[in-house]
Amino acid sequence: MAHPLPLLVALPMAAAVLLGVLPRARPSLVRVVTIAATALVVAVSLPLWFSFEPRGAQWQFVDLVERAGWRSVMAVDGFGLAFILLTAVVSVAAAVLLAHHEPQRPRPWALALLLIEAGTLGVVASLDLRQMWLFWQLAVIAMAAMTMLAGAKRTAIVLSAVAVVAAVAMFSGVLALGEQYRQLASVVSFDVREFQTMPVRPPVQMQAFVLLASGCLLPLVMAGVNAWGMARSTDVRQEVTGLLASMLLAQLSVFGLLRVVLPAAPQAMRTFAGALAIAGVIAAVLSVGLAVVSRVRLAAFWVALGQTLIACVGLFAATPAAVTGAAVQLTAAGLATAVLLAVTGATRTTSDASRRLDVLTGVAALVAIAGGVTGARLIAAGVAPFGATAAFAIALVSAANAVALVSIAWRPAAASGPAASGRGVGATALAGALGGLLLAIAVHPAPLLSRLETSVARVIVRVSPEYSSQVADCLSQPPPAPSPDSGLPPGAMLAAPCKEGSGQTPDPNKQP
Repeated sequence: MAHPLPLLVALPMAAAVLLGVLPRARPSLVRVVTIAATALVVAVSLPLWFSFEPRGAQWQFVDLVERAGWRSVMAVDGFGLAFILLTAVVSVAAAVLLAHHEPQRPRPWALALLLIEAGTLGVVASLDLRQMWLFWQLAVIAMAAMTMLAGAKRTAIVLSAVAVVAAVAMFSGVLALGEQYRQLASVVSFDVREFQTMPVRPPVQMQAFVLLASGCLLPLVMAGVNAWGMARSTDVRQEVTGLLASMLLAQLSVFGLLRVVLPAAPQAMRTFAGALAIAGVIAAVLSVGLAVVSRVRLAAFWVALGQTLIACVGLFAATPAAVTGAAVQLTAAGLATAVLLAVTGATRTTSDASRRLDVLTGVAALVAIAGGVTGARLIAAGVAPFGATAAFAIALVSAANAVALVSIAWRPAAASGPAASGRGVGATALAGALGGLLLAIAVHPAPLLSRLETSVARVIVRVSPEYSSQVADCLSQPPPAPSPDSGLPPGAMLAAPCKEGSGQTPDPNKQP
């Protein structure tokens, strides 16, 4: 049986190659290939959800290939599982919306979308930092190409310049960690699992943190720049697809922080966490302000970007509830963006259809608010140990995001021309399906939270060992004690059990 993770990356890559070599590909063929490829990714990723063992091994579905001196390692933990499913459903949503009407230039847009999906999935599934870096660049380059296709050439140039700086910074951080591992173990390794456990010296942590965090956070800026470029697009399908792709890039930035930066440089993270958290709150407030003054589709993106920035604050707080809430918030933000864009991207041809779309937009906004409540509540609870002001700030910004979402329903979306037969129904059905997932997160979040528990616990024992006793029951094996060379404080053992994630009370007879 083939390993599913390489297949997930191969499917959109193969579809992109197919579209690239087909001479004069007809729009209908481009549409079929793009939707089929993204739908197959969803079909392959769904069994991962049901096969994943919540409190089993940290890394599951491991695939190792060594050829010609190159070592490719793929695996997923709870974070990776959530991001893979999110990427899959958002990509298929973008493909369906791109095909909602016949684009003027369908093949370049479809190629860019497929490459963004392949690059994002490759980053999430890769455990080798060099391979992760390559997939990251693939996604970013495809994003810059998408901005160029929208006609925003100056924006694309700015985006490319930022991408180069981010790429150099990130790769320099990767090399710094690799050199540190070589000095400790006398062998060369870029396996992210090693960097999540090895005692990195504080000076190296500082260097790696500045470089890697810059490389991860700059794509957040790039996502905003790309969204600004999409505003110049005259084709609603291009705008909607570009905004969804921007959302994937923004969430990929937070995933990089979660996967690499926090575990590899825990002491440095604690040093900069306060300043970064304040910056995240300020940026989230700015995003809400942009949402209020932007037209409906762009407003949906700014609200989702604000939610993503709040998730960053949860990561920097580095408490069990805050890290869990950050992962949930990212999932809800991506789904909410897809729902709102699916609704507002539908064509209105009559006044009756306009009224119906206004109602659908209002319903979609309420569903998006409901889906984000779980993550926002956990983040607010997670930052409470740092003072009531911190928790109040998170709650206030989350409430402002909700108000901005409601305001979207009162703004009419521009019509996009005559719809192809039957595709308006498809966009509405897509919004309904994604809205159902959002409501499931709000009403019954336990399945998602239980799959995040072990991954959250591993981050906490590395970054915030003072909370180790809260997450000990989430691990199948006792968490290792922090190395004396890591610079981490020994931490006080607290009495609260690990029940923030799943809502389950641990078995008192179970040995951690």
